[in-house]
Amino acid sequence: MTPFALMDEEERLAFGGLLRLMVRMDGEFSKEEVVALTSLGTELGADIWGLLNESALLERAELVEMLDELRPELRRWVYGTVQRIAEADGIDESEHELLDWLRLRWNL
Repeated sequence: MTPFALMDEEERLAFGGLLRLMVRMDGEFSKEEVVALTSLGTELGADIWGLLNESALLERAELVEMLDELRPELRRWVYGTVQRIAEADGIDESEHELLDWLRLRWNL
């Protein structure tokens, strides 16, 4: 069972919001990111595109609050998964800053 399967609806929404934020950080939604997200959705057996669309309604402050409430046992997996998506087309400065912020916020 994947950590995603253990997430409740709000945790999944926060995860989707974080993924959406990551792919938008550098201002370019690359072909490699599309492939990585599609692969992730298949791996998780989840409608990853629906999750990203649903998370588009979140305000940034609301997303931060939801990320702070994410259970600690899920955080390392979420971080690694978001990092994997960022690495799909190379981590740029803005993506690196988001990963650093998340790592420090979650004490990873």
